[in-house]
Amino acid sequence: IGNKLKFYNKVFDLERFEKIKYRYIGELLAKGNKSALDLELINYLKESNSPLPSKVYFYAGLSRFNEYKLNLKRYLKNYRK
Repeated sequence: IGNKLKFYNKVFDLERFEKIKYRYIGELLAKGNKSALDLELINYLKESNSPLPSKVYFYAGLSRFNEYKLNLKRYLKNYRK
């Protein structure tokens, strides 16, 4: 993400991030409530005009699906009462 990660190596586990970065970005794009930091990263991704790998969209869809599944479970649990 902008080749600036190296500056955060003392406060951020870069090795772990490399393993999960596509999932992280996908979940970030999919979630409803976004913090100021989330919005800053999303704006950066938009401004960079570089295409996102298909893995990002896969994880975004998976994240949305899991959110709907969880909400459905909650609804059914309350419905049965």
